[in-house]
Amino acid sequence: MILEKPFLLFVLPATFLALGLAVASFHVTPTPYRPPEYSLNNELAIITANEGHVEISRFHTSHSSPLPKGQKLSISLYNLDRIQTRLASKTRVQFLDGYELEFRPKSMFVIEQWSPKDNQGPIYMNLLAGDYKVIQKGRPGSVFIVKQGQVFDPLRKPQKNLRVLATHIHSSIETSVVTAKQSKKPKNNDIAEVKVPLTKAPLIRTLSNEYIDETIAKSRDQFVKCQQYAIRENKASKGQLLVGLSIEPIGKMKEVQVLASDIKNPELHNCILKVLGRTSFRSFDGPEIVRSYPFIFE
Repeated sequence: MILEKPFLLFVLPATFLALGLAVASFHVTPTPYRPPEYSLNNELAIITANEGHVEISRFHTSHSSPLPKGQKLSISLYNLDRIQTRLASKTRVQFLDGYELEFRPKSMFVIEQWSPKDNQGPIYMNLLAGDYKVIQKGRPGSVFIVKQGQVFDPLRKPQKNLRVLATHIHSSIETSVVTAKQSKKPKNNDIAEVKVPLTKAPLIRTLSNEYIDETIAKSRDQFVKCQQYAIRENKASKGQLLVGLSIEPIGKMKEVQVLASDIKNPELHNCILKVLGRTSFRSFDGPEIVRSYPFIFE
């Protein structure tokens, strides 16, 4: 009975006080942001500054985490990471090739590398919402912006009302076949023989968007077959698909890649890429052409 009174007066209150302080400190102390460790992914860019509320969503997670605020940060960005700036917020991203971009309030973008497995190729910033500002120029051809079905250099924003190039694919389209009866051959006496001297035409500087559209449209029937196959297999076949194209000066496809898609069907993606990979263009004298091409499957 002599030990019970001091125990009640001193030991128990001290114990509850310690527990209370521990709980209070747990709720008050914020959890610091710690970027995950990546062993198989390469660093594509670095967030150097944040103002306001900015969130990041890593490619392997489905939730967003707030980023720390400050003018001197060093947060690595990896392939398929998504960044979102809220109202009255902005962030700066510095790329390894010199470019530094500032993304304005209410912006959302996804960073993507052309060939992440080989750590090669340019970086694509898929701008889903908002706008950006170029703070520092970098090496030409190292970073591209993807917005509204277009791919362009950060320093050369397209016009607001620029036409978006797209191919609309309908699964109900039937290919038309011209029969021999429909084709009329000219008579020999209707043809005048004209001899034209053989001259080598100079190479054009680059390929126009209209010509690229017309050339890709020639494979329309093949695109329709890709979708019809997906329908027969009872797989996803409707939605939008944005493909990145790289055309060599000799007129051959150097590389094709899916930049963005809401169609969860890898087989349909591969079928489209194979058709595009076989597409040939005329030769040109300018630099390699890199652009996007949207497909709309209805």
